[in-house]
Amino acid sequence: MAEPAFTQDSFLERWRSPTGHRAAVAWLAILLLLAGAGIVIYHTGGTSAVWPHLMYVPIILAAGMFRVAGAVLAALAAGIILGPFMPLDTAAGTSQSLANWTIRLAFFLVTAILAGLLSRWLNRELDRARYQSLHDERTGLPNLLALENVLTSALHKPDNGRQPVTVAMITVSNFLDIVNTLGYRTTQEISRKVAERMCSADVPHLCIYAIARDRFAVTAGDVELHDFVGYCRRIFEHLQRPFDIEGIPVTVNMHIGIAQSTPGHADADETVQKASVAAHTAGERGALYHTYSQRYDKRSVERLKLLGSLSEAIKRGELQLYYQPKVSLKTRRVSGVEGLLRWKHSTDGLLGPGQFITEAEQTWLVHPVSLFVAKAATRKLKQWQSSGIDLKLSINFTAHNIQDVSFVEEFLELLEEYDVEPACLEIELTERTVLTEPEKASEVLNRFKARGIGVSIDDFGTGYTTIGALRKLPLDTLKIAKAPFTLWRLPR
Repeated sequence: MAEPAFTQDSFLERWRSPTGHRAAVAWLAILLLLAGAGIVIYHTGGTSAVWPHLMYVPIILAAGMFRVAGAVLAALAAGIILGPFMPLDTAAGTSQSLANWTIRLAFFLVTAILAGLLSRWLNRELDRARYQSLHDERTGLPNLLALENVLTSALHKPDNGRQPVTVAMITVSNFLDIVNTLGYRTTQEISRKVAERMCSADVPHLCIYAIARDRFAVTAGDVELHDFVGYCRRIFEHLQRPFDIEGIPVTVNMHIGIAQSTPGHADADETVQKASVAAHTAGERGALYHTYSQRYDKRSVERLKLLGSLSEAIKRGELQLYYQPKVSLKTRRVSGVEGLLRWKHSTDGLLGPGQFITEAEQTWLVHPVSLFVAKAATRKLKQWQSSGIDLKLSINFTAHNIQDVSFVEEFLELLEEYDVEPACLEIELTERTVLTEPEKASEVLNRFKARGIGVSIDDFGTGYTTIGALRKLPLDTLKIAKAPFTLWRLPR
């Protein structure tokens, strides 16, 4: 596994431990300072004045760049320059005594050693702080900051030409499930073992980074996209074998998002974001990997904007409930209606629930949205009943609604508040909603049934519910999805 080459962009990083031509330049500067200080001291009256203290400047400078050894060399040079050949008083021609210049040399050497030791300690602390800032504490791998530094260098490297920079974001999609099962004490162990397994893969061209406890990134230099995908697959194969976590074999599931950026057309942050979007898309599709497409990124941004304005939309009354009639094939008459949620957006027009409900279910916004549907439906049902219209009204509930005790209580209170006939109301749940928490769903549906509310399963056939499982639920209606009929269609 390759190690990333971190760039040292700051002046301090470049000169606190100079090597090569920088070291030569540094020593030349130190020698010039020593010579210049000697000339100044000679022309200002000799060593009897305060000017000999100028020699501490190059000594301390040498200590900062070359530690004890460099400082001692600079101190010896300073001692020799201000040695027996430097007069005590230039105008009078008075020479220094042996004790005078040797004691000064001793002070220079002591200062050099102390400054060198202090410089060594400070640089070790700087190295430790730099390492910690660029590496993940749990895994020891380079972190997000290190990845951004490497990408920035690659995307702005003059000799890189138009060679694309490729990044893969690897997410452990069932990480939270594992942690919720085994406890949060296992998070560090899981991250560490996943990182060790990834690094053990025989992919010498790749550099691996720990972005978060359940997220890793991979980069490669001068590798074709096809080969890069192959390397990622090799990592995936290494992760397929179960991990031993506290004596329990644990299998991780992962999704990979791949993004390429051309120098001059993207920065490091944008490249990482593209890879994250691609990984999220791979998870949504249930695919192992997905290559970034701007179409999915645009959709994600638009959905995020919609979600951000949903709260205000509820307050402004932009949500509306439309009613789709249900026609009986037997009587050819309208037997009921289904309430369909729509968002009359000020700029995007009329939006269906598929454009915002999925994101809302992942936040607290699902509660006020669902409560709006329940209130609008019971109000409309009350109006119909007061006008002598006898229709059954169906509304959709999500898995979150069924699991939210407070929402269920508020919904039942609405029926009493508006004094509607419960038999005229029907709750529709998708098959996936029932599968999420079957025991909880059965408990809530039995409460609805006890009140006289009808219960329906929508889109049956899109999940894995068996007829035997359905018999355990208090159902009135089963709405079969189109997909099973497509699958069951036989050739003529």
